[in-house]
Amino acid sequence: MIGKIVREFGVSSDYLLGLQEDRKEAAHVPMLLMSTAFPLGGCLEFIESLQDEDTRKMAYAEYYYFSGQHEKAVELTELYLEHQDAMLKLSACLIYTFANLSLNHIVSARFGLEQLKNSLQDAFAESEDKKETAMLIFASTAAQTLLHLPLGDTPPLTQYLTYLPQGMQLWGCYVLAHKAYLNKKYERSLGIVQTCMMLSKEIYPIAMLANRGWTNVEIAEYMGIMPRTVKQYLTTIYNKLNIDNRKQLKDYMLR
Repeated sequence: MIGKIVREFGVSSDYLLGLQEDRKEAAHVPMLLMSTAFPLGGCLEFIESLQDEDTRKMAYAEYYYFSGQHEKAVELTELYLEHQDAMLKLSACLIYTFANLSLNHIVSARFGLEQLKNSLQDAFAESEDKKETAMLIFASTAAQTLLHLPLGDTPPLTQYLTYLPQGMQLWGCYVLAHKAYLNKKYERSLGIVQTCMMLSKEIYPIAMLANRGWTNVEIAEYMGIMPRTVKQYLTTIYNKLNIDNRKQLKDYMLR
């Protein structure tokens, strides 16, 4: 009987007998709506389709914030400021802080910032997964850049951008462009924005990896495509940006 279940459901006998720990559920994604594509006008339908209750509530909080319903956003997120899930807590802290700033509730916004700072520090200490680490670095960089929250040294977001969901990659690029602008690196800021606008979501990660010095083979292995496909994409990138090689690509993206 056990053997039949093992074959049918793809689990081990140790798992069925309680000798193996439960599999971890997939990590939540911070700021899910900004990281997800859905049809125009289909935001609420997408939120209602979410099976996980906590994910759905946080998506509603994000929707409330971006639709100007800041009181509702605060009401939902304050329930998650001490949540055990690091990604849900990050979303809650970000939305709670921005919503309170919009409401001119400065004391609450400062409380949200402090919670965000503590949440990031705790999450960094516990994270071992690269994708999760990338999300933490993104949240940390966004907090430092947009909220001027002092968080100490954070690894460069540029090194982790390709590990983020596609929607979050674009948001990450906005943060990097904004950071460059604040540092008066106007050409660099412009280069990041122009690159994002000219390259599709499929080929932008390839441009980023090539810019970091990855070979075609390394990019292909990471993205699950053939090296010749990477070469074709790079040719497309060069044509779109009116450049000829990787050196010019680096100069363009980091100017």
